[in-house]
Amino acid sequence: MREIFLVFIGGGIGSCCRYFLAIAFNQVSINFPIGTFMANILSCLVLGFFSMWTINKLSFSDELRFLIMVGFCGGFSTFSTFDNELLRLIKDGQYLHSIIYGSISIVLGLVALLLGINLGQKFLS
Repeated sequence: MREIFLVFIGGGIGSCCRYFLAIAFNQVSINFPIGTFMANILSCLVLGFFSMWTINKLSFSDELRFLIMVGFCGGFSTFSTFDNELLRLIKDGQYLHSIIYGSISIVLGLVALLLGINLGQKFLS
């Protein structure tokens, strides 16, 4: 039951952070959902960083894993909003923007995850 509560709290915080990013940055460009993009990339970075702590089992409790990795990162990132915004770009005939958004979201998400892993390794060394 404690894990569910931690996921709930972390997810709520992550969702609120994603919402604030959307408010702040999606107004900047109608053609590109910057807020969702930033939330997904930052979530990958955070997840990669903290995954090194769990892999190395160094001072990272199960409680923090549920709070940060499952809850916060799960609430902060959003695949459904990404897909919805991608579909909106396609329906609006903005094919180039949809290709760019989809491609760089996936590629930079992986790059951010790897960067987070590398930062985690350096931080733990």
